[in-house]
Amino acid sequence: MKYNKYILIIYIFIFELICTNIKSQTWIEYTPMNSGNPAWAIYGIIIDSTNAKWMATERGLVRFKNNNWTLWDSTNSPLPTEDILSIAKDKSNNIWLATLNKGIFKFDGINWTHFYYTNFGSPLKYILKINFDDKNILWACSFTLGLLKHIVNDHWIRYSRLNSGFPDYSANYVEFEGNIKWAGTPIQGIARYNDTNWVIYNSGNVPGLSNEIHGIAIDKNNIKWFCTRGGGLAKFNSNENQWTIYRTTNSGIPWNSTHSVFVDSKNKKWIACDDILGGFVIYNDTIWIYPNEFGNETTNDFKEDKYGNMWIGQDGRLLVYNPAGIIGINESENIQLPDYTLLTNYPNPFNGSTKIKYELNKSSDISLNIFDIKGKKISEIYTGFKTAGKYECDFSSENLTRRIYFVILKSGNNIISRKIILIK
Repeated sequence: MKYNKYILIIYIFIFELICTNIKSQTWIEYTPMNSGNPAWAIYGIIIDSTNAKWMATERGLVRFKNNNWTLWDSTNSPLPTEDILSIAKDKSNNIWLATLNKGIFKFDGINWTHFYYTNFGSPLKYILKINFDDKNILWACSFTLGLLKHIVNDHWIRYSRLNSGFPDYSANYVEFEGNIKWAGTPIQGIARYNDTNWVIYNSGNVPGLSNEIHGIAIDKNNIKWFCTRGGGLAKFNSNENQWTIYRTTNSGIPWNSTHSVFVDSKNKKWIACDDILGGFVIYNDTIWIYPNEFGNETTNDFKEDKYGNMWIGQDGRLLVYNPAGIIGINESENIQLPDYTLLTNYPNPFNGSTKIKYELNKSSDISLNIFDIKGKKISEIYTGFKTAGKYECDFSSENLTRRIYFVILKSGNNIISRKIILIK
C-alpha cells in the first residue's frame, strides 16, 4: 500500500510538471513557414461558439479548428482573389466578410450569399469594416459611401455628409453601445448617433483630439476608447463628459499612431500601434506593458478565446499570446519552446543594410535566410553549426527592390520569423 502511494505521488508530480511546462509557454507563432496557416497577413479575427478561429486574410477566409487549417479562396468559393479586409459574425454564427471592391459575402458554413448592388445606385465598394449591433443588424464602413446600415438583401440605408448629420463621406469604424452608434471617420472625427440625433466630436470641440479615427472599443465601465492616426489614444467618459488623450509625452504608450483597440475579459486594453515599427501595447488603466519580444510586426486585430488566450492578427503572422501561460490549445503540447531568439533587426525600415541579431541558448545546427512575401528564398545568410551565444550579422539589400521581406531563423523543427522593410 505504501509503495502504491509513492507511485501515485510520483505520477502526480510528473503530471504537474508537464502541465507547468505547457503553461509556461506564453506565445505561439503561426506562419505559412511553420504551420498549416496559409496566410501571412491576418486582417481580422472572430471566434465562434465552438471556439473555432475565423480569419480575414490576404489569401481569403481561413479557419483554424481542432488543429486543422481550412482556406476558402477563389478556387473553392465565390470569394475574389483580393484581400478580405474585415470579418464579423451574426447571432446565428454566420460569417460575414468585407472585400475592397467586390462587396460583402455571407457564409453559413455551406452556402454563400453575395451582396454587391445597392438600392441607391452605387455598388458596395471600399468596405473597410463591418460589425453587428445589439439587434443583429449589419453595419458597414465604406471609404466612398460613408456609413451603411443593412436592411434586407441588397437594401441599405446610407448615412453620409450628403444626406444626414454624419460629418464625412467616409467611415473607418463603427461600434455600438445599446442603440447608440459610435463611428470613426478619416478626417471629421467621431460621430455619435442614437437613431435620431447626431453629435460630432473632433478637434473643434475636444482639445487635442485627432480627426482621423480608426479603432473603437467600449470597456466594462462604459468608457469609450478611440484609436487615432498621430494623435495618440483617446479616452471618453461620456457620463462625466471627460476626455483624456494618451500620447508618448504623457503616458507609457510607445507610439502616437494607433490602429485598433480591444477590451479583454479583465478590462485590459490591447492597443495596436500604427507606426511603421508596429507592435502593440497593453494597458490596465494603471500600467502600460509593451511586449517587445514580438518585434516590429504591424498588428491588425485582437480576439480573446474562452481560455483567456489572446489571438493576434498581424501583417506577417498569427500570434497566440497569454502572459500567464497558454492553455487549452492542443497543438501547444507538441510545440517546444525555442532554444533561440531572433531579435529585432536595426535599422528597420532600412535602406542599404541592416543588422540582424539572434541568441542561441544551446549549440545547434541552424539556418538563417531571407524570404520574400510569397515565400521564395532570396538570400542565404548562414547554414551550419553554431555554439551557444549572441550573434550579429549584416544583411545588404543590394539588387533587392523596395518591399517587405522576412528573416527566418530555423533550428530543427523550430522556426522564428521577423518582418523587415526595405525602403530604398
